[in-house]
Amino acid sequence: MHGSFSRKLIQHINETLEEGGQVLILRGRRSYSPAVQCSQCGDIPKCPRCNISLSLHKTAGGERLVCHHCGHSVRYDGNCHVCGGKMEGIGAGTQKIEEEATTLFPQARIARLDSDVTRNPKEEAAVIKSFADGSTDILVGTQLVSKGFDFEKLKLVAVMQADTMLAVQDFRADERAVQLLEQVRGRCARRGGKGLFVIQTALPEHPVYSQFTSPDFHANLLEERKDFGYPPYYRMIHLNLKDTFEDRADRMATALVNSIYMTFGSRCDSRGKENPQVMVTGPYTPVRDIDEGRHVKSIRISMARTKDLAELKRQMRSTILKFETDNHYDGHIAIDVDPI
Repeated sequence: MHGSFSRKLIQHINETLEEGGQVLILRGRRSYSPAVQCSQCGDIPKCPRCNISLSLHKTAGGERLVCHHCGHSVRYDGNCHVCGGKMEGIGAGTQKIEEEATTLFPQARIARLDSDVTRNPKEEAAVIKSFADGSTDILVGTQLVSKGFDFEKLKLVAVMQADTMLAVQDFRADERAVQLLEQVRGRCARRGGKGLFVIQTALPEHPVYSQFTSPDFHANLLEERKDFGYPPYYRMIHLNLKDTFEDRADRMATALVNSIYMTFGSRCDSRGKENPQVMVTGPYTPVRDIDEGRHVKSIRISMARTKDLAELKRQMRSTILKFETDNHYDGHIAIDVDPI
């Protein structure tokens, strides 16, 4: 590897440029680095509102740490706010990959297309036009580059750090990764001729990648959904408990789960039933574990899509309402049915 680029990919890019073709590089994360960490104490700065890692962005006004969820932003000086040590970037976003490409391919004309660029419609249009008319050799971008474009000279499409698409807290992560890979592959050699599609991965045997040659991928996904209680075989409900005090959020979430088990008894998965009507996961701490200053604990409920579904939902609603009343806990529980 040379930074984010493998030697093989560097060779393919050089060959494509020598033949007069264009290169499209997909990295599903904008920023310079998705996170920064202190080399001395190990601290990783997080958003005070969302408690998720802040991403490093380089702008005309200087470097800043930005929350990609709520937009919180602070100036970045490269020093740890805990011990004063030196901070280092973790991973590479589109900005850093563009910088690395500029060093590796000094003869190439390189541009970037991500949501930082598209905030300025004129700049976005200029980047797309430049690549379309052949004035740009290499375009680095996020998912924005995967949809709807038809570039005549595009001969090589590469996906960088593809495995990050799989490390998402969502049961649809594999399917969405496949959809994105298919979309970006479709940008290559659309007007005849040969094109090359490169995926950089540390998991070449993963089903998401092998699905391009395996006809059983989607059938296997459906079986997994059935085994783990996901749609279309089950309906899903997410319960999010939000509390100013973390210990109380823990206690109340655990108590609510116990109430659910008491309501549904042998119909729940904890009783060893082979095909339970109700499956309960949690309580657990979500990735975004702080929301507007309150601690969040989550519970996932899966209900089998049978003739008893309406009655199961009614009983679940009654259980939650009774729990709120008995514990004087109104306004702390958010219910998300069929979460997207």
